[in-house]
Amino acid sequence: MMANLLCWFVYLIYFIVFISLSFFIGYQQTAVILNVPVMSLAFSDLHVVVVGYEKVVSGGNLYLSNEFDPWSRLYNYPKGWLVRGYLGLDHKNLFFWVC
Repeated sequence: MMANLLCWFVYLIYFIVFISLSFFIGYQQTAVILNVPVMSLAFSDLHVVVVGYEKVVSGGNLYLSNEFDPWSRLYNYPKGWLVRGYLGLDHKNLFFWVC
């Protein structure tokens, strides 16, 4: 029981430090300090999904190539995830994808 409580306490302290440092110096610098891998774009894992719709509209096959993605990553999600593109949610409002 005490070990479990100690683990939660350490996790809570780590989380508070991460949020506090992110507020003062930014999340990218905070992640580097805490040895957490971070990419240059926020929500970059979803970026390939968001730009996938643009590739489909341009007439390409996003499972074979994806030059719309900054890292040229291939699309490996179900086609159903592209429905949000038809609803008008694109890379300009990526924050709303997450919410």
